[in-house]
Amino acid sequence: MLEQESNRGQFIVSTHISSGDVARSGGVLNLLEQYLAESNPAMRHEFLTVIERIDGTHVAYCPEVPGIFGRGRTKMAALVDLREAVTQALNDRRERGVHDAPKDAVFDSIRVE
Repeated sequence: MLEQESNRGQFIVSTHISSGDVARSGGVLNLLEQYLAESNPAMRHEFLTVIERIDGTHVAYCPEVPGIFGRGRTKMAALVDLREAVTQALNDRRERGVHDAPKDAVFDSIRVE
């Protein structure tokens, strides 16, 4: 069902999913779940983190992931909160991107290391 190309060097892992795959799988969300399971999306992301102290609270954010913040009484608490928020945001954005795609879309992925 899924064709996969990989370049284990430094840059690209690509998976192609056709609209026929979507129809056979029972829908986009079922296909997304299967894709995520088969592609092992435990991708490692590393982001620059900025921590500021605002009104006695530590606020952390990643410039590469706009609109997502972590807050806490300590720097560590803010970083833990930020990690959870970024993880949720990336998962939500991935799912929304698949859900909102046209039926004839082809899905690809890249891994940047």
